Amino acid sequence: MQALNLQQTQLKCEWEIQDAHFSSITEALSVPVHILISWFRNPREVDLVIDIRNSATVFDAILENYEMVSIRAQALQESWNNLWISQEPFLVSAIPLIGENMSGINRVRAYLLKKMDATVEHLQVLAKSLLQYAEINSSIAEELRMEDIHQLATDKLFLAELEQELVSRINIICTKGSIHKLR
Repeated sequence: MQALNLQQTQLKCEWEIQDAHFSSITEALSVPVHILISWFRNPREVDLVIDIRNSATVFDAILENYEMVSIRAQALQESWNNLWISQEPFLVSAIPLIGENMSGINRVRAYLLKKMDATVEHLQVLAKSLLQYAEINSSIAEELRMEDIHQLATDKLFLAELEQELVSRINIICTKGSIHKLR
């Protein structure tokens, strides 16, 4: 039992240490495969955790595209401003072309923002489902502990704490809008 408790502590610490320097939402919301394989027994629970990771990956892709489009929009705005300031007759004719490009960029940005909102809503739904599993695992752990089935109780408690941490990360990302506000 001591060896398993040590292993759980090491896995939990490993997962929490990785959260100190997230480079992406996917990284913040991914449970390592070896933890999925070793500790999760319920296939629907595993599917939920994988769905969270997949949604995080989609979120990262949307954010990356939004950043690229925003950089392009800023460059177009600077070009627009410079053309207006220059008042060179041969350059002024480019202003409508830049305006047309800016309109297209703004449509893309609006679309990406809608996708981002939908992804946030989906992550919040997944977090609610995961919180239910965490509560169930915590309750089962308590019942197992009362029946002196300590190892399985410890496993379930470990899962509950891991799931609660994942829910917490989702909530922080969805409400504060940043992986840098985790911890």
